[in-house]
Amino acid sequence: MTAWRRLGTRNPLPAGALTVGGGLLLAGVCTYAFLAIAGHALTPERYSAFAGFWALLFVVAPGIFLPLEQELGRAIAARRARGDGGGPVVHRCALLGGGFLALLLIGSGLGYQVIDSRLLGGDTVLMIALLLGLTAYCSEHIARGTLSGNGRFRAYGILLGAEGIYRVVLCAALAALHVRSPGPYGLALVGGSFAAVITAVARERGLFPPGSHSSNAEVTTALGSLLLASLATQFMLNGGTVVVQLLATPSEQRAAGTFLNGRVLAFVPLFLFQAVTAALLPRLSALHSRGARAEFRRTLVRLMLFVGALGVLATAGAFVLGPTVLRLVFGPAFTLTRADLALLAASSTTLMASQALGQGLIARSRYRGVVSGWLAGVAVFFAVVLVVQPLLLRVELGLVSGGLAAAVVLASQQTGVFRASASEVAV
Repeated sequence: MTAWRRLGTRNPLPAGALTVGGGLLLAGVCTYAFLAIAGHALTPERYSAFAGFWALLFVVAPGIFLPLEQELGRAIAARRARGDGGGPVVHRCALLGGGFLALLLIGSGLGYQVIDSRLLGGDTVLMIALLLGLTAYCSEHIARGTLSGNGRFRAYGILLGAEGIYRVVLCAALAALHVRSPGPYGLALVGGSFAAVITAVARERGLFPPGSHSSNAEVTTALGSLLLASLATQFMLNGGTVVVQLLATPSEQRAAGTFLNGRVLAFVPLFLFQAVTAALLPRLSALHSRGARAEFRRTLVRLMLFVGALGVLATAGAFVLGPTVLRLVFGPAFTLTRADLALLAASSTTLMASQALGQGLIARSRYRGVVSGWLAGVAVFFAVVLVVQPLLLRVELGLVSGGLAAAVVLASQQTGVFRASASEVAV
């Protein structure tokens, strides 16, 4: 066996992760470009209103629709392992997604006054962008689940990368036209999502092969638990900016935008780790279905070691280089201390570990364990926020403590997995 092949067999990442990682890397670069352009085009106060829109969209939309992507990917992968077609499952999840979307749109309409005044700075166009964004993410997560379940990771990566490119092009056009209102930038964000879904799936064939009838039970048995876990997860990933915006005093109206930029910078490892989780769940589900317990253990243990090493490097890098990079990318109006960025990077590490552990439980249908882990994280987050001052420190420490609490609870549910011989977990 050649050295290259031996390296491939020892790769701690599941198949497809590197392909998706390419799309995520491009999407990450484009995220920085988008926020940097918007940050320079908008005043800090208006950028904070955009930050409230950004954070709210990324808490609610993935929180509701990511479970459908996960269940769809898992169900299609399980059907493929049995030689059954996944078309009926896609149809079933599309109907469920449409139902969730309708409820979200109605709820957003009912809560318009609070959302608009407290989070969006009174910008009506941002509210319209939020409603369109919920629609875009419904279609995107259905598409992503279909692609990952069918092993179409190249198209999955194209979707992620194209989304970032489209967004940057639209954002740059707005800046070139000297648009100074945050609403159009919200529409640019959403427009990129719609265009990327079309780009990724237009040339794919055989995504909906006929198969046996799909009942609700195939994709909804644990959907309630997954929704709770997903909303809690997305809150831990993106909700800090929402909390900063809600708690900010009139003299702190720039805080949400500054915090969002710092979080985006410090969460680079976690953002790239989404490539791993996208490919991880179908792989772990297939291993569990085949009864390949030793390989299941090795996959999860290697990922935890990978997360630990990545987290140490990310935290050190954020402390040493973070403030300089933040000013270079987003401008001198947005500054955070070394401690702020190191704390955000540390929280990114705990959240990566929690995500990996959660995927292991989902693959084995241990949904209640996932819910308990992430809800514990949210509870600890708010406990810290209530007793710590000042504004940014209380949210940063809340994220670190909440992520650590979630990881501990999720790890406690994995005793059967990690109880293995040295030969089973050797890497």
